[in-house]
Amino acid sequence: MVLRVNSLKARRRDLAAALINRGVNLDPLAKWSKVGLVVYESKVPVGATPEYLAGHYMLQGGSSFLPVMALAPQASVWW
Repeated sequence: MVLRVNSLKARRRDLAAALINRGVNLDPLAKWSKVGLVVYESKVPVGATPEYLAGHYMLQGGSSFLPVMALAPQASVWW
């Protein structure tokens, strides 16, 4: 399972530490992603943690990160 960190509300390092303290076995997704975490095993439901309910992360497939990277949207562009 892959988690996408909401960078507006949390930093990946801080979120990873909080989830590890809750019994989640995880690692950064890959070197190409600054917001992804891959979960190997969890003692708690990852869709019901206080961090999840506060919007610090969302459940998302790793391949869903790629279109955003490929399109490379710029903050200054308004459609």
